Amino acid sequence: MAVVPPCNFIVLHYTYFIVTSLICSAIFWGASTRSHSVAYVDALFMCVSAITGAGLNSVCRTDS
Repeated sequence: MAVVPPCNFIVLHYTYFIVTSLICSAIFWGASTRSHSVAYVDALFMCVSAITGAGLNSVCRTDS
């Protein structure tokens, strides 16, 4: 038997943050170019940081 969480404010709030972060990170990752490539994990981190108000953190990458 599947357990469905109740439809209250906190469940809707968490669902909004998770779904929006995943969609925006997929768009951000897909928009990267070959010369400015971004790993999906970095795109997800930046989008979650932006949506939660933790601050938009830049990706620091060193090429060897």
